[in-house]
Amino acid sequence: MNAFNSAVARSSESILATNKVLKNTYILLSMTLLFSGFTAGMSIMFNLPHPGMIITLVGYFGLLFLTSKFSNSSLGILFVFALTGFMGLTLGPIVNMYITSLSNGGEIVMTALGGTGIIFLGLSGYVLTSRKDFLSDSGAVAGGFRDVCVVDVGSDSVSDQPDHPRWRDQLHHGYSNVVYLDL
Repeated sequence: MNAFNSAVARSSESILATNKVLKNTYILLSMTLLFSGFTAGMSIMFNLPHPGMIITLVGYFGLLFLTSKFSNSSLGILFVFALTGFMGLTLGPIVNMYITSLSNGGEIVMTALGGTGIIFLGLSGYVLTSRKDFLSDSGAVAGGFRDVCVVDVGSDSVSDQPDHPRWRDQLHHGYSNVVYLDL
């Protein structure tokens, strides 16, 4: 792999503007994730059925089109929240199925939520402190290695069932291959 580091001289105003954009991006992302989680929780609480493939696809692609079409206006924010809320609404029945049909369904869902949160915080912290993107050098390797560690620890806590002894190893090796092939 070819390591290429370049330094660009920027004014302090440019750096402050970049930091403000990153901060606003992370705030918007966290708000949309929270809204999606809220709508998924409401879907689980009211035990809503899955709306079906046609409604899901039309709703998703329609809201995605509207988000893209109005990306330069304030309506774009509304459509981003509508899209993530709709995604949470359609995800709720799937999560509900895992929680109710598997003996450790709640544990699987909470491990996925916790792992996602830890990965997001770790990668956000890396980007904000290093001021680099993941494509420049070994940042992708560090981020991927952190992901593999989180999956390994999470799968250790979930895979204590005697009838699935290879589950953890298969998940860990599969995810490791995805990380290394992604580089």
